[in-house]
Amino acid sequence: MVMCINKVTDLPVNSYKNKLGGWNVVKEKYIRLPEIDGKIDFAFMEAFISAMKKFAIKDVVDYSNAKIRATKKVVSCER
Repeated sequence: MVMCINKVTDLPVNSYKNKLGGWNVVKEKYIRLPEIDGKIDFAFMEAFISAMKKFAIKDVVDYSNAKIRATKKVVSCER
């Protein structure tokens, strides 16, 4: 939700005004959510968020594995 709100505010992500604006910045903005038969599709949102979390975890694991490989390579060269 925060990403959607930041997108509709038209303010730079690191803007100090963005931090101060709060409700006043977004109260007149329209944010669309996924719907089925006119009702918010919470199941889709939960599945989507879960998939994004898995991608983030995978990226962290890949980064950590690469860092471990690089460290092992450096350590093995020092011997």
